[in-house]
Amino acid sequence: MICNNTQSAFFLDEPENVRRGRSAIIWSFIFLVFTIIAWDSIEVLIQLLKNYTKGSFTTIESFAFCFSSLAIAFFLIVFLLYAYKFSIWIYYAVKEQNQYTTTELTPLKAVLLGIVLGPFIDAYIFKDLFHKQNATLEKYGIKPAVLPEWIFAFIIVTTFLSIPACLSSLFFPGRLALVVLITVIFASYIKVMQVIIANGRSLQQKRFDDLLDRKVEEILKQRENS
Repeated sequence: MICNNTQSAFFLDEPENVRRGRSAIIWSFIFLVFTIIAWDSIEVLIQLLKNYTKGSFTTIESFAFCFSSLAIAFFLIVFLLYAYKFSIWIYYAVKEQNQYTTTELTPLKAVLLGIVLGPFIDAYIFKDLFHKQNATLEKYGIKPAVLPEWIFAFIIVTTFLSIPACLSSLFFPGRLALVVLITVIFASYIKVMQVIIANGRSLQQKRFDDLLDRKVEEILKQRENS
């Protein structure tokens, strides 16, 4: 009875970092949507500014200018919220893995270097975390979630390609290439995050099961001695 009640309570409440990870994924999707909106808004502003050199804004153009400016402002806010959600999740994902094995970077270093170097270091953190999770799960006889090995190199290569696209963003093809590359990078992020979250949940479940088994053994021993 004790086991069933405790397990039921556990399955009703997801591990905290699983909830953090899902929140980070949701904000990743929101960020992607606002990235596209901001890209459209920038294109609108460019065209409006070109027209402004020929005269003044019409009422519709003024409205479009204000709407596009607000959209870009909201994009910046969404980016900050996404960065916060992602940083909190990756911090605790690395911290939880350090309960089993030592990761290449400490949780704080993973967050700080991720802020500075972006996808370049995130891909490295993802790869290290994924491999350490897999080794731990296999040690306990648990099948880890599947993730293609090439995806880590793909994130890095795609990020490198975004540099010339960013430098050429004064021209429409450069801006278009940049928004496409950002979309691809974040789609890859979401896929990797889903797998790491699934593995993290499996490890938390294993840890809970071990604690539960020890608790049951303690109760049985107390009953035998009484």
